[in-house]
Amino acid sequence: MWKVEELFFSGDAFFENVLAEIQQARRTVKVEVYMYEPGELADRFTEALCASAHRGVQTELIVDGVGSPQFSRVYGDRLLAAGVQCRIYHPLPWDPWAGRALQRPWVVRTLYLISRLNRRNHRKLFLIDRKIAFVGSQNISDWHLESVKGRAAWRDTGVRIEGRPMVWLIAAFQIVWDGFSRSKRWRGLVRLGRKNSRKGHSSVEVNQPWPRRKKNVRRLTHHIRHARARAWITTPYFAPSRDLIRALIFAAGRGIDVALLLPAHSDVVFMPWVAREFYVKLLKKGVRIFEYQPSVLHAKTVLIDDWARVGSSNLNHRSWIHDLELNVILEKKLSLDQLEASFKMDLAVSQELTLGTLRDAPFLARIAGRIFFLFRYFL
Repeated sequence: MWKVEELFFSGDAFFENVLAEIQQARRTVKVEVYMYEPGELADRFTEALCASAHRGVQTELIVDGVGSPQFSRVYGDRLLAAGVQCRIYHPLPWDPWAGRALQRPWVVRTLYLISRLNRRNHRKLFLIDRKIAFVGSQNISDWHLESVKGRAAWRDTGVRIEGRPMVWLIAAFQIVWDGFSRSKRWRGLVRLGRKNSRKGHSSVEVNQPWPRRKKNVRRLTHHIRHARARAWITTPYFAPSRDLIRALIFAAGRGIDVALLLPAHSDVVFMPWVAREFYVKLLKKGVRIFEYQPSVLHAKTVLIDDWARVGSSNLNHRSWIHDLELNVILEKKLSLDQLEASFKMDLAVSQELTLGTLRDAPFLARIAGRIFFLFRYFL
């Protein structure tokens, strides 16, 4: 269990705390994000990371090639000049830094990167001095800041944590930094994590290597199927597996309060259309479904009885099969109470769907949903 758990339901508060810890860092700063998008927040982070490196702090940054296509052009050279070590996870073949990622002939390098185009790093992790971590759904993007975007700002959830399981977060970052081919190093990190965190390794969910992905999915479906009172799930991208659908229906059939909070508006326009392809079956079996109305819902949380998960994972095939994800498990009563209160507040500004609501959906949206549904493996 974590020694400290502090939840954030505002991107402004989350990033104010992250930046404050970076400014006070004395040994290491490690940042891993999907999006590093040009804007006010990215400018502030770039300044903070450069200042950290100037103080002699070991500063490392991993961004994703698809999520951060402008990173190398806008911020890369400035960060490198300041002493920040930067890496792009599976850069696009035409990215200026693609050659730095793979020292191979350009033809071989291009084919290699294209073959990995669908495998992305979707994590959001901020590690400071190997003792403080921030995990959640927030990217380095102005869309997470109400102070910049106003009411259009995305709805996110993040958490600040400290404690023994931190070694697993450090290991997860390091294995991506070093590269997956170093399997011996990964096994060593796993042994180190078990030694230092005792049973605390259950407080962290990483989906590397492959067997761990299956373990995480089985854990989630197990909790849903064995829920005693509630299974409340918030996710922005909903394209579930058959096992998850069966688990939700099974729990609802036992009289459990199964509620899904999903977006009415998404940054990926067609995802709500795809999600609606699953609604009829779930609604008929007693699963409650709500669509969040005020803005884009981007939070990724699960609250099942006295077990909760916060992180970057969605309930879609991308998270289960393709992307790197990171979640933390929260069990403190205060954290559970805060997640419960937040979920209820979100429901108050959401629309509960019924079978009648679905019949009233625009015809073109229903057709588009069925078309994109055929490609759910990649969504």
